[in-house]
Amino acid sequence: MPFIEAALDEGTEDEVCSEGRYDLIIRSAEQKVSKAGNQMITCIIDIEGEDYASIFHHLVFPDEATKSEDPNKHKLMLRGINRFLEVFNIDHTEKGFNDEDLQGATGNCLVKIESYEGNEQAKLSLPRSSA
Repeated sequence: MPFIEAALDEGTEDEVCSEGRYDLIIRSAEQKVSKAGNQMITCIIDIEGEDYASIFHHLVFPDEATKSEDPNKHKLMLRGINRFLEVFNIDHTEKGFNDEDLQGATGNCLVKIESYEGNEQAKLSLPRSSA
């Protein structure tokens, strides 16, 4: 195999923020399908005014099978979506929301640090819903 030129020195690791409350902005929101086959939206969230590693957050929507097989999991998934929408002040009703409102939305939330496969990563600690 021939030598492949690439500016690998530019691929440095981003610094993970410390735990704390931050002003956040949703940089992107993309509809996808989860490994389990559920519809989901993958959000990339940045800490406003800081140069920390982005936060990845997934809104996974339960399907009818989840609702009938595990009602508690169904409720948990929807509760997490409600909490996320409230943090980012996304207009929503009991029937849903417009995914186009996600990108660029801002909010403030506690960010915690978790270890995953030996790497630290920032995760949103969403507060209880007011609903």
